[in-house]
Amino acid sequence: MVHGYGNDISWTFQAIPIFLAQNGFACFALDLQGHGLSQGLKAYVPNVDLVVDDCISFFNCILTQDPILQNLPRFLYKKKIIAAMNPMRYLGKPRLGTVLELLRVTDYVSRKLTDVRLPFIALHGNADVITDPDVSRELYELSKAEDKTIKIYDGMLHT
Repeated sequence: MVHGYGNDISWTFQAIPIFLAQNGFACFALDLQGHGLSQGLKAYVPNVDLVVDDCISFFNCILTQDPILQNLPRFLYKKKIIAAMNPMRYLGKPRLGTVLELLRVTDYVSRKLTDVRLPFIALHGNADVITDPDVSRELYELSKAEDKTIKIYDGMLHT
């Protein structure tokens, strides 16, 4: 599991991994740098590539430690249920360096939508004020994936 911006994997994530484990899933999560109890300036993301590298290293380490997991399907799960109640959640304005990095990554990703060939499901709420549901629609329309699904939920917000 990977938490969202400004959040962490503390108590707000505990119920979900317990539920998943009770239903036969292995669940792993890490605090991204600058989030939760990790090191770094709170909620500062100077380079998304470093975040991706941290996630890949963490999850690859898990796979190398347990060979049983290597051939199982993997899912990246992000969910905000009770995040607003998290006392460690960052509530300040986004840092300028983080905003610039998000703009850079958004531009990069939008240019690469036609390169997506992996099967995917895009779930989005049409009342989302954080990310535009049209981006999910554009991904669905432009990707070259043969197995793809999109579902836009009426009245739902960013999760």
